[in-house]
Amino acid sequence: MKKTESKIEIPVLILLCIAGLCVIIIIAGTIFALAGKIGAGETAAGTPVPGYEEDRAFLDTGRLRIELESDDGTTSVLVVKAALPYRKTDSAFREELVKNLPEIKSIITGVFSSMDSGEIQDKGEKALKQEVIDKINGILVLGELEEIYFEEFIFFD
Repeated sequence: MKKTESKIEIPVLILLCIAGLCVIIIIAGTIFALAGKIGAGETAAGTPVPGYEEDRAFLDTGRLRIELESDDGTTSVLVVKAALPYRKTDSAFREELVKNLPEIKSIITGVFSSMDSGEIQDKGEKALKQEVIDKINGILVLGELEEIYFEEFIFFD
């Protein structure tokens, strides 16, 4: 009997090397991603989002359009989108926030609609946040907000 030898041709060998290299790159990338683990609350560059703790979640109020009237009779619109942080493990507090979300939106709208755009800008972010937090905490029973984040804060004249 005649024995046949099988030789792998050069183009097939190159394709097998490329496929093997792709598999190695995918495995290495997966290991690197799991070891580096970009967690929630970090940007793609790995820098933490300010004020974020790993056990936090956020309740979004959605966009609130608030009409502001000034003393001279002109009207402007403020668009605010707020995020309310809470601990992921505190499901009771989350439920309370969700249940009171319409009233929370009303509080945010009320705080800003009582001022004109100049007063809002003069008062400053820290004081405005504290005023909103204090009023929201006045309706909460199961916990307190420590912070509020304004994702959007845009004036339209």
